[in-house]
Amino acid sequence: MEKRIFRIKEVDGCTDFQHVTLEIKEKLILILLFYIDEDHKGKFMISESAQTRLQNVKKNSWYDNKTYKAHCIPIQSVDEIITQTEAILKKHEDKNVFVHEMGVFSHAAGDGPISYNTDVKNCPEPKSKKQMLMCGWEQIKVNWTNNAKCVFYGCNTGNALGSYKNFAENISNLPNFKNVEIWGQSTYSFPSFYPDKRFTTVARSTGENGSGWDVAETYQVAGNKGEGAKALLSPIPVNPLNVYKNGKPIKSTHQGVFNDHR
Repeated sequence: MEKRIFRIKEVDGCTDFQHVTLEIKEKLILILLFYIDEDHKGKFMISESAQTRLQNVKKNSWYDNKTYKAHCIPIQSVDEIITQTEAILKKHEDKNVFVHEMGVFSHAAGDGPISYNTDVKNCPEPKSKKQMLMCGWEQIKVNWTNNAKCVFYGCNTGNALGSYKNFAENISNLPNFKNVEIWGQSTYSFPSFYPDKRFTTVARSTGENGSGWDVAETYQVAGNKGEGAKALLSPIPVNPLNVYKNGKPIKSTHQGVFNDHR
């Protein structure tokens, strides 16, 4: 977008009007939703949770295709988050781009999201090579909106107890995530039809990946081990996501406060 303005300049006592053309880039706000797209147990829970979030984003009254653009991005290794983010920013380099939300749907452990069949090459965890260390996460370079969030939906990503490393808190300490809310699951995560209650079906719980994932919405919610049978009978409480900003805990709540189809 170009904007023309007049600049007034005094030359030898005379007033000189000059045309000045400024290039003003249009503002674009991104929602980047990454999910591990590999053949493993839980793959439909992960991919369908990402799709549910995408649909919920686009249903918001504030979402319009001119100002906002939501991407749901399949990846095989965790470090693809770096390269895919760079590629998306380059695609929109003609605009003034900000990231409002980043979500990562995956399995996870102490060092964060896990890829199962593809090794991480950029700052891999040395033993398994399926997770990315902090030296990789600090390479994500974006301009965040003032109220931006980054949400990790995998197991124990915000667990502050025992031997867990509290991945979400560690991410919130990185300078490239300054002033960004970092959300992480306080316990293991499971599939549910709702963001604030754990409720599922026998069909979804049978075998490696079950069936019936296209019947209704899917959310990756925190819960307790051993309560799967209860969640088949009626909705039961979820455990919260823990939220951090600049290394400090700021709240604990369920994702339904921002991610709900109802």
